[in-house]
Amino acid sequence: MQGRSIYQRLLDEMAGQARVAPATAPFTWVQNGFFYYGFPLKNFGLLILGRNVELDPMLLHELTPVVAVLGRSCCACLEYEQRLASESALHKQRQRLRYLTESLARLSADNHSSISQLTALAGEVLNADCAIYYRLE
Repeated sequence: MQGRSIYQRLLDEMAGQARVAPATAPFTWVQNGFFYYGFPLKNFGLLILGRNVELDPMLLHELTPVVAVLGRSCCACLEYEQRLASESALHKQRQRLRYLTESLARLSADNHSSISQLTALAGEVLNADCAIYYRLE
């Protein structure tokens, strides 16, 4: 354990306690005269509060529902960010599909011209710096 920060040891200790008894909160840990309190944030992580004076047990009891609301809010924010990323990826895919459809509609009866268009299209869809088609005869 030497060389590890007190914060990392605290996280490890409280994570272990959370696995053993996840329903009990908060977890208390005293180290070098400081009092650390760990509140599990359901489906998100762990909130750690540290003080040089012990918190009143009634205050700890009152903080528990507030921390539960904080945990739900954190999860909601994370879900929102993930939804934005998914929507952005979907928008990019729609743009690529639209471009592909428009390009395929412009193909001509000339095989050489069509192959050149498809090569350029493949390069753009794959975000390539360049796309080269060379046919050996």
